[in-house]
Amino acid sequence: MAGSSVAFERRSGRPSAPAWIRSILSGWLPRIEERIGTRLARAPSGRLEPALGEGQYGQVFALQGDPTRVFKITSDDTEGPLTAHIRTLQQQDQKIDGWNVIQVTTRIDLVFEFKPGKPFRVKGVPARVFGILREAVSCVDVSPEMAALLNRYTEGWEVNCSNFRQVDRVLGDLKTSSALHKLVSGEAGPDGVRLGRFLEWMGGENAPIMDVHESNVAYRMFDGPSGARVGQAVIYDFGVSKVCRPLLGYLEAMERR
Repeated sequence: MAGSSVAFERRSGRPSAPAWIRSILSGWLPRIEERIGTRLARAPSGRLEPALGEGQYGQVFALQGDPTRVFKITSDDTEGPLTAHIRTLQQQDQKIDGWNVIQVTTRIDLVFEFKPGKPFRVKGVPARVFGILREAVSCVDVSPEMAALLNRYTEGWEVNCSNFRQVDRVLGDLKTSSALHKLVSGEAGPDGVRLGRFLEWMGGENAPIMDVHESNVAYRMFDGPSGARVGQAVIYDFGVSKVCRPLLGYLEAMERR
């Protein structure tokens, strides 16, 4: 998802659903709503409201009468397992340098995989599809300092993952490490410190979050448990670069638990 247009608040000009999402909604809507325990938002006509925002792999939908949460359908086959892992860390009140993971990640209420009789096809390619019920966040852009460092961090991963030459991978690592160092040193304020420490910790757990550019970080709109407070900068999208797969073995092992 890109730019402030990813607002998880109501806005005009919302995108229409691509064919594969329309197919899921037409065939699975009653089961989706039963699973998440609430309804997707309807217009006065009774038709589903258009998506709040969309990205390369999915769309985000509002809930009927509940502005605090949103529902996402995604075909990023690593996003589901990684988001489920973040949810587990939140449930365990995992602490990093004295603060909880929930203080730097949007609250995840539910993650599940759609299980059709045969694989879904997205743009003609077989794909796994996941549903994610999570906290809504504000679309207000992060600070320029935060944006620059988050983008540099993500660009470092892109350089590392897009090249076969060792020298290019090393340069990518340096770019990512430099951005993390500046985050934890406070160059983007207290929120940047928490984000940087969390990204470092996840990397140490062999589950690096590689796609955390400025458009995947926004601000919390509601207070919550374990130190979750309005105004915190939180990561709300845990999609993973499709050209870099250091996570796959880890995520596959996690799903077998």
